Amino acid sequence: MTHHSLPKRRPIPLHVKLDVALRALGLKESEIDWSHEPALGLRAIRDDGTDWSPAQHDPDFIFIRKSPEHDHITFKNNGTGRGDLTAIAHVKRTVAKDTHHKAVMAAKASGDEPPATKRRKAKIQSPGFKDQHRPLRGRNSFERKQPSNR
Repeated sequence: MTHHSLPKRRPIPLHVKLDVALRALGLKESEIDWSHEPALGLRAIRDDGTDWSPAQHDPDFIFIRKSPEHDHITFKNNGTGRGDLTAIAHVKRTVAKDTHHKAVMAAKASGDEPPATKRRKAKIQSPGFKDQHRPLRGRNSFERKQPSNR
């Protein structure tokens, strides 16, 4: 009989730890989403431009949420009355307007031509109804049926 030595004990891999933790919480990986709070699009960008502030992988700002709850925060209401996507779009519009305003003010100060404003494209005018079509009639202009004498 040969004596075998015990195998070397290895550390538990992180993905196994995650599976065990989710099972202990009664969750499955397919039922959860990783939620950045605040959303990345609402965070300031560091001066060197390499990451957000707080950093995108800072564990203090990442939370596990059930998918429906994460969707609610993202699309419906993140606690401010609007979803993250709506808030991000608002920030983008505000930054664009502010950037344009600063460019106009700088052009005025230096005496240069201010940048052109973006204008909405004109909608194509509908040709409307032609004379060959029957006119639209109101509710009171219909001919009323005469009661029949029987």
